[in-house]
Amino acid sequence: MSAELHTKILGFLTAELARMGSQRCTRVDLECASRKGYRDEPLGQWDPEEEGLFDDFARVEGLVSTMIEVAGDHAANLQSGFQGGYFVVYTRQHLGGRGMLTFKLAKAPEAHSALEYLVARVIEAAHTEAGKAEAAGEVGQFDAWQNALDAARTLCECVAVARSAGSKNPAKPSPAEVEDKS
Repeated sequence: MSAELHTKILGFLTAELARMGSQRCTRVDLECASRKGYRDEPLGQWDPEEEGLFDDFARVEGLVSTMIEVAGDHAANLQSGFQGGYFVVYTRQHLGGRGMLTFKLAKAPEAHSALEYLVARVIEAAHTEAGKAEAAGEVGQFDAWQNALDAARTLCECVAVARSAGSKNPAKPSPAEVEDKS
């Protein structure tokens, strides 16, 4: 799950749940937006009172994670011609108003590239965390994230070599390997 997307939805819901009076949030909906003008497909509906969202911030974070998981599962099950799905988070207010946030999730990759996709996501997450550690001045943590990045990149190279090991077209050696042999 993208930390950026999680933060975006969390910020939206936190602001909406903080409203009082006639704008008080009475329901949170997650829908898959139709791109052809049809009605949006409902994926989930939550009542903030029943879920305890007004009392506990951790529950709001849990709801955001649940929403991203539901949207991700739906995006993975879209027809093969679609690249991903657009999703809408609605908050219904006491006197009928509503807040709205849209986001897009890419369709999960095909099975043959799932490993490469996963490694790329690990590299992206480690790079983000390394940047945060560097900005905070945490030298030891930054070094640890850099080591994690190096390990993920090495894994990427090993996967490429393993995939080509039994094929007629072996993987080309990296420039470092060429230099080591000379």
